[in-house]
Amino acid sequence: MDRAFTEVQMIASAEETVAAAGMLHRIAFRVATARGLYDRVLSERYSNQLWLAERAFIDAARTELGYGCSP
Repeated sequence: MDRAFTEVQMIASAEETVAAAGMLHRIAFRVATARGLYDRVLSERYSNQLWLAERAFIDAARTELGYGCSP
């Protein structure tokens, strides 16, 4: 995940795309930690945040590429 975030930082020209990738990276780390250390409820809470962060990144990347937000 670190490598993917670094690659986005290198090629993205829009700050929104980089910010969305950074949030996705942080949430993915939290999900992995929650799954390893805490109960399932906390893991599910972070998993929901992960899907929201993923959608935000996809929308930002699509907008930067000129495709607009996904339906």
